[in-house]
Amino acid sequence: MTKVLAKTAGRDVALQFLYLTNEYRLRPKLKIRKVVEEDHDDVIAIMDDKEHAHLKELYGEYWISEIVRHPSSRQLIIGENTNGSALGVMCLNTTIDIDLLNENFELMPYNGLKKSRENDRTVEHNETMQSQFVHHVFPTPDDEINAFVLEIFATRGEMRPHWSHDFLEAAFDCFPHLEYCATLLPFSHPCHQFLQHFVRVPLRCNRDFPMTLYILHRAVVCEEMTCRRARTQDREAIERLLFTTSTKYEVLADFDFAMDPLQAVQRDCFVFESNDTMLGLAILCAEREVNFVTKHYHIGDYVSVQSIPQNDYGRLLHFVLMPIFSVHHRFFFREIARLSKLTVIFYRLHHKDETVLIYPLVSCLNDMIPVNPRRQAEYEFPIIQENFNSSENNTKCERNDVANDEFSLFMTSPRLAMMPRTIIDTRIVVVGASDCGIAFAEYLALRLTQRYRQLTNLTLISPHGIPFDNEFDNKSSRSDCCEYLLPFRGRFHSGYRRYVVARTWLNIIYGTMVAINRSEKYVTVTNQENFPYDYLVLTCGLQYQNSTLWEKRKMEKQERNEVQDQTPWNCLTVNNDKEASTCLRKIRWLTQDFKERKAIFLYGRNIDCYCTLGGLIKLGVKPSWITLIEPSSFKSDKTRDRAFFHDYEVNKVVTNAILQSGVKVFSEWTVINWETLMENDDAKLMIKSITIEKEEKKKKLTCDVLFNFYEKTIDSNAFLAFCRAGLIFDGSIVIDSECRTNDPFIFAAGTVTKYSRKFYADIWQHKYYNSMEVGERLAQILWNAIEWEVQVPEQMSKKKEKIMHLTPPTFRAPIVTACILPGDYHYLHVCKPGKATSDNTTKINHNHYGNVFVSGSCESEIGYFRIRLNMYDTVESVTCVSRKTFRVQDMIVLYGKHESMLNELKFRFRNSEISDFYAYFREPWAAMILHDRFDCLRVENRATLLSRTDTHDNSLVDDCIHTLIESEWKTIYEKDRNDIESKYAGSVYHQELESNLMNFLEFYENELPMYCTSRKQRQLYMDIEESPLYFDQ
Repeated sequence: MTKVLAKTAGRDVALQFLYLTNEYRLRPKLKIRKVVEEDHDDVIAIMDDKEHAHLKELYGEYWISEIVRHPSSRQLIIGENTNGSALGVMCLNTTIDIDLLNENFELMPYNGLKKSRENDRTVEHNETMQSQFVHHVFPTPDDEINAFVLEIFATRGEMRPHWSHDFLEAAFDCFPHLEYCATLLPFSHPCHQFLQHFVRVPLRCNRDFPMTLYILHRAVVCEEMTCRRARTQDREAIERLLFTTSTKYEVLADFDFAMDPLQAVQRDCFVFESNDTMLGLAILCAEREVNFVTKHYHIGDYVSVQSIPQNDYGRLLHFVLMPIFSVHHRFFFREIARLSKLTVIFYRLHHKDETVLIYPLVSCLNDMIPVNPRRQAEYEFPIIQENFNSSENNTKCERNDVANDEFSLFMTSPRLAMMPRTIIDTRIVVVGASDCGIAFAEYLALRLTQRYRQLTNLTLISPHGIPFDNEFDNKSSRSDCCEYLLPFRGRFHSGYRRYVVARTWLNIIYGTMVAINRSEKYVTVTNQENFPYDYLVLTCGLQYQNSTLWEKRKMEKQERNEVQDQTPWNCLTVNNDKEASTCLRKIRWLTQDFKERKAIFLYGRNIDCYCTLGGLIKLGVKPSWITLIEPSSFKSDKTRDRAFFHDYEVNKVVTNAILQSGVKVFSEWTVINWETLMENDDAKLMIKSITIEKEEKKKKLTCDVLFNFYEKTIDSNAFLAFCRAGLIFDGSIVIDSECRTNDPFIFAAGTVTKYSRKFYADIWQHKYYNSMEVGERLAQILWNAIEWEVQVPEQMSKKKEKIMHLTPPTFRAPIVTACILPGDYHYLHVCKPGKATSDNTTKINHNHYGNVFVSGSCESEIGYFRIRLNMYDTVESVTCVSRKTFRVQDMIVLYGKHESMLNELKFRFRNSEISDFYAYFREPWAAMILHDRFDCLRVENRATLLSRTDTHDNSLVDDCIHTLIESEWKTIYEKDRNDIESKYAGSVYHQELESNLMNFLEFYENELPMYCTSRKQRQLYMDIEESPLYFDQ
C-alpha cells in the first residue's frame, strides 16, 4: 500500500497517515481461458467424483477431449492464478429446453429467455428505447434462444468472493450473442458463492419441477451499476419503466411531489442506472415518528438507537427495480444511505397493502430485516357497543385510527446491507395452521431471516389459510367481533397479525391434505395437484368435528347402505377465526339479523364453549334463544379447563350469570341422535331436532343451530392420510424425542402427536404444553437437520446417531387462556405447563403445594385476582376475573417471578398491605418488572451469578453447592444462609448486579421515568444547589 501524508503535516511529526491501494493488488483478476486437451489432469483434479462420473457416462472416458474438439454447443473454461496453477473450471452449454422451462417457471419478466424482434417495441406511443439493453427487458418474444446453461462450476479449495465474478464474466465472453445464463440446481443444494449473482425464478402456479432455476443477465456482471438523485428530466424514463406496474400512478405522484421544491415535507428520489439505462427508482422521506417506531418495535436489536440522531432515520415509500437486478438490492441500499446521509431506512407494510392482491409486494423485502414488534402488540379484550348492528360502523371508525398505526416493519442500514445472505431452497411443507404450525413457520421464516438466512420454499397447507390474516375480508370490525367467539392462547390474534406479516414469507395453499406419498415425497391436496417436499411437517392439531360425532349415526347409515355423508348446514364448530366468521354469518342469516327467534344449542363443557356462549350473547343473540347442553365432566377433566371448573369462585359466578341471563341449561345430558331434513329450496341438509339422554331419560328438542364443543379429535382426512402412508399411529402420530416419525423426512408436533412408548413419556406429551413453544422447538430441530444437510451432507449420517437425544425436550412457557365469559367477565388463567395433577388438595402436603393469595371477588368492583406460589415462592398460576378490562400481557409476565421480586408480595399480603392485586401491579415500582426487556436483565444477572471472580475465593455457586451438600440437599440452615448472604453483600457479584440494574434503568430512562437513576440524582443535586428555596436570599 502507498502511504500518503497530510498536506499540513511534516514528514517527521505526522501522527496520521492515509494508505492507498489498487483494487487489483488486493484481488488480482484470474486468468481465464478455454480448456485444451493438455489440461485433462488439472480438470479431473478439480472436479469431484460425482461430476466426473456423470460426464464420463455421457461422453466416454475421454470426455474432455470430446468437448474440446466439438466446441459448437459446449465450452470448457479454466481459471488460473498468477502462478499458472488451475483454480477452477466451468462447463457451459448452449443446448437448453426453453419450452420446458417456460412451462414450469415464471419467465415472462425475462422474455422467456428468448430474443426479441429488432423492429418491435412494447412501449407506449411507439417511443424509442434508451438503449439496446431495454429492448431485452420489454421485448416481443421470438423463437431464437437467448440463454446458455451453466452445467458445472468447480473450484479448488476455498472459493474467494471475486472468483465467481471473473468466471461468469468470462462465460459471457464465450457466447457474446447471448444475454442470459441459466443453471438448474436440486432443492437441497449447498449454498454456492456464485449464486449471489443469480436470480431465483419461482415456479408457476400448481407446477412441480424437481430443480430450482437460477438465471443471470449479462449486464449484472459486465455492466457498471450507479445510483444518483433523480431529476425532473427523468420522468419520461420512469414512466416507461412503470408501464406494466399496477402502482404506476402512485409512484409517479410521489415522484412529482419529490421534484417539487416548494413542498413543506421533503422527499428524496433516487434512480438506478446501468449504461445510461433506467433500471429502477426509490422514493424516501424522513422518518418523523422515530420515537413511535422504537417504542413499538425491537429496533435496538440491530442498531444502537441512542447513538443515531433522529435526522438519520428515513422511510422507504416506493422501491421499483427490474427483477433481473434484484441481486443488487443491498448495493442500492448502501448507495441510497450514502447519498441521502441516512443511517437507518425503514419500510412500513400496512395490513391493507399486504392483503389486497392487486398490489404487489416490493421486491426489496427479501434483503431487509423484519423487525419484531414489542409487547405493545398484545392481546386486548374485544370492545364493541352493546348491539352488534350499531357497532359495525362505530367500531370501524374507532379502530381505523388504530389500524393506521399498525404495520409490519422492515429495516436496513449500511452495515446490515453488507451482511452476506444464505439462500436455502429446501422444500418444507407444513400441514395445518395450528398455533404450533404457525409458530414453527414464523420461527423458520422470521428468525432465520434476522440471522441472514432465507428460506425460499416454505409452504403452508390449510383450508382457511393463516389465522387472523383476513386477506379476503376488508371488514376489520367483523373480524374483530369474531374474536369474541375464540379464547386467546398467548400470542396469535388479529392485532398481532397486523404487526407480523405472513404472506411475505409463506406460500399458502388453501385446501385439505388427503394423501402422503412417502416414496416420491409429495402430498395430495383436495381439488389441487400434488405438492412435493423435502421435509414434511405435520401440525394438524385436533379440532371439534361436525360430522363424526355419533357412532350410532354412522352405523345406521351403513345398515341402510347410504353413501351420502353430507355435513348438516346448521351443525357448526368454532376452531378458528374463519369458522367463527362463518358461524356468525349463518346465525345472522337464520335469525334475520337477530330479529327472529331460533333454537340455538351449544353442546360441550369447556372454556371454548363458554367463550362462544358469552360471545353470542354479546353480539346480539337473545339468551332465551340459547340452550346449553353440558355432557359428563369426564372429557373436561382431561383438559386444561379443569382449572376453570375446579376454581369454585369462578365456576359459581359464571354458572349464576348463565342462569340469570335466561339461557336454558341441561347438565350431565348427552346428545345421542339428530334428525335431518333436506330442504328443497337450496338443497341444504338441516338438523331439525336432536335427542339427548341422561340416566336412560330421553328428550327430543327442536333445533335450528347446533354448536359442537364435545371433544377435539383428529380430522378424518388427516387420519386416513397418515394410515395409508404407513406412519405409525397409536391414537396419535408416534414421534421420537426429536419430533421425527418413522419416516426421517416427516416431522410432527402438537396435540396430534404422542411420544413412542419406549420413552415412557405419557406425562410429557405435547398437548400438555404451550403449543407455540413446541412449534419453535420443532423449528430449531428441523433447522439443525437442514443446516447439517446443506453444509456437510457427507457427515450427517455419521454423526446423527451420536447426538440423538434419549429424553423428550423440556418446555417451560406457561399455558395461557383469556376470553370473555358469560356475564361480561374478563377471564385470564396462566399456569405452569405439564400434565395437571389431582386437585384433591387434602391429599397434598401443604409445604409442597405452596401458598394461595386472593384479592377481591368476581362480583366486586375491583375484581377477582388469585395468585398461587409454589414451594419455592415462585408464581405458578395466576387467575384474573373482572368486569373491567385489564392488561393481559402484564398478568402473564408475573408467571415464574419470585415473590421477593414482586416487592415482597408474601410479606405485604400477610400484613394486609395489599387489598387489590390489580392496583398493586399498576404501581410505579412494577413498571420495570413488566417491561418487555426485563427478561434480558434477568439473563444477564444469571450469567453474572454463575460466573467466577478473579479472586481465589470460591464463587457464589460453589458456596451454595457446598452448603447444600453439607445439609444433605435439604433446607439450608439459617446460619449457613446468613453466612452466604453476608459474603455476598458488598462483593463483586453485588456490585456487578447493581451496575447491570443501573445500566438498564438509564438505557430505558424514557420508558421508565419513575425510577431514580444516577443521572437524575445528579440533576436533582444541581437543582438543589441553584434553587433559591435552599439558601438565604
